[in-house]
Amino acid sequence: MTNKTDNKTAPECCKKHHVSRADKLKLLCVGVLFIAVYAPTFVYLWNRWLHDSQYSLAFLVPFVSGYFIWRLWKQATSTRVDASPWGLGLIIAALLMHFVGTLLDVAVISGMSILVLLLGVCLHFRGSGFTKVLWFPLAYTVFMVPIPEGIIDLVGFPMQLWASMSTEKLLNLIGLEVFREGVRLVVGSFDFQVAAACSGMSSLVALVGVTAVFAYMTKLPAWLKWVLFFLSLPIALIANVVRITTIALVGYRWGADVAMNMYHDWSSPMLFMVAILLLALISRGFEYLAGAICHNKMPQAVEQDSVLSQTTRIRSPKYAIVLVLMAVMCAALYWVREKPAQVIFSPNLEEFPSVVQQWNATEVPITHTVRKLLNADNVLSRLYMKSEYGNQVGLLVVYRKYGRRDFIHRPELCYPAAGWQIVETGTATVPYDGKNITATKVVAEKNGAREVILYWFTSGDRVEHNFLTQQFRMAMDRFQSQRYGWAFIRINSPVISSDNETMGNMRSFTRSISKPLTNTLRSP
Repeated sequence: MTNKTDNKTAPECCKKHHVSRADKLKLLCVGVLFIAVYAPTFVYLWNRWLHDSQYSLAFLVPFVSGYFIWRLWKQATSTRVDASPWGLGLIIAALLMHFVGTLLDVAVISGMSILVLLLGVCLHFRGSGFTKVLWFPLAYTVFMVPIPEGIIDLVGFPMQLWASMSTEKLLNLIGLEVFREGVRLVVGSFDFQVAAACSGMSSLVALVGVTAVFAYMTKLPAWLKWVLFFLSLPIALIANVVRITTIALVGYRWGADVAMNMYHDWSSPMLFMVAILLLALISRGFEYLAGAICHNKMPQAVEQDSVLSQTTRIRSPKYAIVLVLMAVMCAALYWVREKPAQVIFSPNLEEFPSVVQQWNATEVPITHTVRKLLNADNVLSRLYMKSEYGNQVGLLVVYRKYGRRDFIHRPELCYPAAGWQIVETGTATVPYDGKNITATKVVAEKNGAREVILYWFTSGDRVEHNFLTQQFRMAMDRFQSQRYGWAFIRINSPVISSDNETMGNMRSFTRSISKPLTNTLRSP
């Protein structure tokens, strides 16, 4: 027997596969349809990257993924072409995800479908070997997709509160007296708030994205790479607290102008670099402990001089199926986006009476910042009083015609941000629209004061108190060509003697405003 290897009998898995000119043209058609199908999603992502500091890393993601694809391309194209039937299934699933995301106005579904589609295309045309080689640059595209607003609400506000409380404790440890009210901190004469942008979410997303690349390229064993990756979470949170603390110290020592207009902006990249250096030091420590003295384990293409080069033709039906699917989806999405959606009636909340039975109102001004955060088509904010009884109830109505994103922050989230402590949550029945409805009930306390808050959502004759259910119903409204917009209704009242007496007063107020409010929201 001889050990000599003839090129003509080289293993199939070692052959280089070159795509023919005809197949390149077909791939180009697939790419053009891909851009046409996802063009609105790319526009949304671009605008989100521009205006949301949490996604400052997202601009670099396509270049990072592209770089690793270029590095691994030779090895990827040297794998066996064993197209998987799972590929076509993932392509269909991705297109359906995109259609549902567009229909329901849930951008994160459309964004995630891009990743699923890329995986499906790789599996459909080249197979599992090709996909395994490129797994990291494909998976890294997840950092382009915005975090759902619901998750930001659930995580962002607690992170703001945690950052402000941790900053207060650090400043106390070094001997400074701090007054904290929710996310507001007062150190000497320096008064500032830990805004949503300072919650740590921005640095967390950016540091996790950078650490993913860093861990992938290290010489560590796989399990230590994952440990290093997850260490980025506490490091980002701690670095953010240190940043807020130093801002407070600079403001205490040199004033608000220096702290907010000078130090605030450049402190973020400085501490980000410190966090990266800390991760690098931890990585070196892991390498020492693990005895990682080998070369970088990132997959490299092996030069094979004796590899037989061949031109591989991918069967036309594979292209035809994908092209037809994308063309059909392109037409369906065009129909969805161009389908007219008419609001039956858009109310003018300013026409709601300021005197309702025995209740007299005074306007509660809304700042430009708050109005921008509400992102609503119409807002009513008033304080109603019964002068002879001394009872007072606040009324907030926020109305939006279209869209589900950024609709409203619930009291359970915004009250703690203002320094209130939520002591009770539940439901209560109130008279509204000729019947008893269920409203969400929240009881909050601050500095000895106690307040009861009730809220619900309404659209036409529909009433919903649960936030998640309302979000689902608002999304499903996309199926209707004619519909009412949604209004968020919140009433709040301070507790004078007891919660029960306050609830009785609020039910009386709700009964008084029910008819004029429903007429304002539903009648031309």
